[in-house]
Amino acid sequence: MLVNPRKRRALLALMSGPLTREEFDHQVGCSNGPDLVLALRRLGFNIPCALKSRRDRDGREVRVGIYSLSAADKAIVARWLSNAGGKA
Repeated sequence: MLVNPRKRRALLALMSGPLTREEFDHQVGCSNGPDLVLALRRLGFNIPCALKSRRDRDGREVRVGIYSLSAADKAIVARWLSNAGGKA
């Protein structure tokens, strides 16, 4: 699997556990996480997005997306890391 450095960072960040969209953007270094997730899904990853209720800074209830890797996604990334050393 050949991925660019941003996609590599995204996969490695998600290997550490679920991330909110904001955490994902920050850790990966992007400003449009949903577009990057879409690109990874086009490569064959599932990357579920759970919606969780939270309160925003104004106290309103909002739903935030939390990205994670499925078990199958984790197996693919782990195999990729062991075979290619995780190099893009």
